[in-house]
Amino acid sequence: MTRWIGKLRGAVPGSVTTRGLLLVLLVILSVAVPGAVAHWLLTRHEEQRHDGEVEAFLGLALAAHLKGGADAAAGSDEWLHRVQQQGGHVCWAAVLRRDGGGLEFRQRANLTWEQVSTQVDLDTRMPTSKPLLLGNVVSRRFELLTIPTSDDDVTLAAVLDRGEHPHEPPSLALLVLLGVSLVGLVIAWVWFEYGIQRPILRLGRTVASVREGLTEVALGDMPPAELAPLVAAVEQTQEEMKRWRLEATQLRHSVEAEVDARTRRAARAQRRAEREAETDPLTRLGNRRVFERDMPALFRRQRLGGGELSLIMLDVDRFKAFNDSLGHQAGDELLAFVGELICAMVRKGTDLAVRYGGDEFVIALPDTNTDDACGVARRLILLFGQRVRVHADDVVPGLSAGVASLRLHAADTWEDLLRMADEAMYWAKRQHSRVATIQDVPTSTS
Repeated sequence: MTRWIGKLRGAVPGSVTTRGLLLVLLVILSVAVPGAVAHWLLTRHEEQRHDGEVEAFLGLALAAHLKGGADAAAGSDEWLHRVQQQGGHVCWAAVLRRDGGGLEFRQRANLTWEQVSTQVDLDTRMPTSKPLLLGNVVSRRFELLTIPTSDDDVTLAAVLDRGEHPHEPPSLALLVLLGVSLVGLVIAWVWFEYGIQRPILRLGRTVASVREGLTEVALGDMPPAELAPLVAAVEQTQEEMKRWRLEATQLRHSVEAEVDARTRRAARAQRRAEREAETDPLTRLGNRRVFERDMPALFRRQRLGGGELSLIMLDVDRFKAFNDSLGHQAGDELLAFVGELICAMVRKGTDLAVRYGGDEFVIALPDTNTDDACGVARRLILLFGQRVRVHADDVVPGLSAGVASLRLHAADTWEDLLRMADEAMYWAKRQHSRVATIQDVPTSTS
């Protein structure tokens, strides 16, 4: 079956013009030819019927005219039977003369001599046929047939009854022609559907699909030859779209990878910049901005949670004289050492240690009481003193520390806690006691 379908498709003309001409030819063969044949059959049958009727009537009239009234009347039945066999029925027949006389030899339809003879054209030179008038009304049933003879004084006339024995056309032949016409029209429709309409519609859907981005679309078979450039353009568009899509995918992946890499680099750079913005470059501790940003939340959390929070304020003693004596490089190294000591003493992720400004440092110790905070401060001062002894100079720096605690010293705000630690630190510097708490500061002084 597939092989025959392939052969059929191979036999289909490639040109849509040729397909259209074949379609027109199929329609003509299906409609015009059977119609012409049917018309020819009906016309020929009608002519044969009229010829037979005329022939029978002439014979009947000739017999009546030659043999006389009695003999003609006696032999007329044979001729009337012949007329009936030819497809018509003679219900009235007569021979008329110009003087008004004549011979009526058949009367079977209640038609009188006066009704018919007055309508006969005695001057005609050709056979005529016309409907009979009954009371000035054209009859659809009776037909008047008039035929001249060689005798100018004699005319033959007859009335044919179309109602009693209607003529039957060749129905079988007409049905066959109708069937042929219908089959031809069906073939023409199938040809139009599969040879013209569907290929064009399929190509249109393909173009629409390509326009929507669906590249994997089959063009199908049997496209009209006139559309070959369009088919080639669609196929080329499909290939180009595949290539463009592949290139776009690769470019998107490349761009996404580049954007992702740049985003990661930017994020790292941003985090590094934020750390650098929040980190003191000399001591690697947080700066004052970090302290002022994180200290309020830490203070509020410890206060609401019922925990203790101690604050250590550190200051380098005689730092200006040391810096002027040994230079800024030595001063920077000293501050960096203080930062290293603090980083080693505080807890990662819990305590908050910053360079508050110049040679001042602040350490916030959550969940640490005053005594423990003072212990941390003393260890820092001790380690710092061991380091500065190596300097063979008259100016030996030191550390002073002030301690204040949230619960013990009843600080209402973190600013109060910072202020109390700062006051204790300055009291320690003046008393050379190295470590002092806000309780050590006299009320008058505070």
